[in-house]
Amino acid sequence: MQRFTLSLFAAVFLAMAGNAHADSASKVDTNYVAEAVRWNKFVDELYALHKERIAGRELKLVEKTGSYFRHKDFYKEQKFFDKKSGKLLSLIQWETRKPENIHVIQVFIYDEAGRLTRDFAAVFRTEDHNDPMVTEINLHAYSNGLHAFRQFNASDQINYERCRGEYQGKKVKISLGVIELEEFRGEPNTIMTSPEYKACFASIPLKAGKYLKPQ
Repeated sequence: MQRFTLSLFAAVFLAMAGNAHADSASKVDTNYVAEAVRWNKFVDELYALHKERIAGRELKLVEKTGSYFRHKDFYKEQKFFDKKSGKLLSLIQWETRKPENIHVIQVFIYDEAGRLTRDFAAVFRTEDHNDPMVTEINLHAYSNGLHAFRQFNASDQINYERCRGEYQGKKVKISLGVIELEEFRGEPNTIMTSPEYKACFASIPLKAGKYLKPQ
């Protein structure tokens, strides 16, 4: 992730240059702390949205325990389904050794047609719980047989774009990660200048905007 890259770059740079650029390192550290605070706040707001979404509903709760290599039975997973619609409203994985700690949280929002219109997620590391290592805001759009979503993190950076479906009789399968998005943006004759790309993503904003606060 970008913040880890920045921190690593700062450490290497200082090791080579001594104390001459201590002010720059301080700025990087300040940025990291500010982002960690922002991302932790995102998790708090996401958990509040989860509680709001399940309040007053008749639910089906599905639970299981999950493990990782060297972390047996690391989490207890709870999936909350709306009994009436059958839709998955949210998913939370709690650390088994520290049950107050969220390991993974996801919340799903649907439109009146039952289609996923936006979803949010956060993931913490297994080794510490200082701040999440992943935050996601996925904004979805549906148009003429196409389903697309653009993914942001809680710092409002675009991390990923995906589109599936059919456009003018042709199958569409677009997947663009951070590297491709950076390389292709503003360049001519790339997938990002194609008619199918525009059909997929034209209605999805380039900023998460109000959805930086999960809602």
